[in-house]
Amino acid sequence: MATEDTLRKRKSVRTAFTKTINSLMEEFEKEVPNGEVVKTKCLTLDRIYNELNDCDDIVLKNIGADEDFDKEYIKIEEYRENLDLIKIKNENFFNKIEEVVKFFNYTLSTDLDGRYMVKLPWTDNSSLPENKNLAEKRPLATTSKLISSGRYQQRLRNDLRKSFREEYLSLVVQQQINEVGSKQVEVGDVVLVVCDNKKRLDW
Repeated sequence: MATEDTLRKRKSVRTAFTKTINSLMEEFEKEVPNGEVVKTKCLTLDRIYNELNDCDDIVLKNIGADEDFDKEYIKIEEYRENLDLIKIKNENFFNKIEEVVKFFNYTLSTDLDGRYMVKLPWTDNSSLPENKNLAEKRPLATTSKLISSGRYQQRLRNDLRKSFREEYLSLVVQQQINEVGSKQVEVGDVVLVVCDNKKRLDW
C-alpha cells in the first residue's frame, strides 16, 4: 500500500488543484476574463498537476488488488479530465484574443484628419434582436401595478388639481381683472364666485 505520507500529501495537492480549477472557471465565466490572471493560474495549475501526478504514480504502484487499482485509476482520470477541460478553454480564450487582435490590425486605418479608425467586430450575417414586445410590456406592467395600488389615480388627481389651480383659475382671475367693468354679465356666461374664506379650488 502507499505510504500514509504520500496519501496525506496527495489529499492536500488535490485540494489545491480543485481550488485552482474553480478559480479558473470563474475567470472564464466573466464577461471579460483577465488574460494575465488566466496565464498565471494555468502555470500554477500545471505545477500542481505535476506534483499530483507524481503522487498518483506512487499510489498506483503500491496497489495490489485489481479492483482497488481500477477504482483509484478512475478517480485519477477525473482530475485529468478537469485539466483537459481547462486546457481547451484556455486555448479557445487566447485564440479568440488573437482573432480580435488580427481583426483590429487588419481594419485599422486613418481618416483625412489623421485620426485612427477601426471597424467593430460584428459577426457576419448577424441581426440584432427586436425587443418591441418587451418594450411594450414594461410600461403596461408598470401602469397596471400603479393602478392596482391606487397611486396612479391619486397622482392623476393631484396633477389635475395642480393644472386647474395654476393654469385655469389664474387665467380666469387675470381675465376678470383685465375686463372688470368692461362687460356686463349675461346669461350663459361662466363666472367665478370668489370667497375669501375658501381656497381657490373650492370657489
